Amino acid sequence: MRHDPAVIHEARVLRQTPTLAEAWLWQELRDRRFRGLKVRRQALVAGRVVTFFCASRRLVILADGDEHGHHPARADLARWGLQVIVLRDADLAQGRDAVLHRLGVALQRPGGAGAAKG
Repeated sequence: MRHDPAVIHEARVLRQTPTLAEAWLWQELRDRRFRGLKVRRQALVAGRVVTFFCASRRLVILADGDEHGHHPARADLARWGLQVIVLRDADLAQGRDAVLHRLGVALQRPGGAGAAKG
């Protein structure tokens, strides 16, 4: 699948300028540090740039959701059979253990598809 060059450029810029929360979470997820799973950051999925993506579990993590967890891409990505977790700033402020626990719970859901509560 060919991606729009503007979307590819957007992903590159976002990888170079992460928020503090994204940088922290990337340190927890990179190099298979979380349960041995390969996670990509600022990945192109279904024509969109998502904050993190684990292809083997069909899990999308959006670390830029608003305070109500209603990210505009969420429903669209779920239609592709992807599990979508929206992490708000408040969620990330709770700390490493709470966020990683939430991701672990999401990974245990049967089938790994559908929208996760955000």
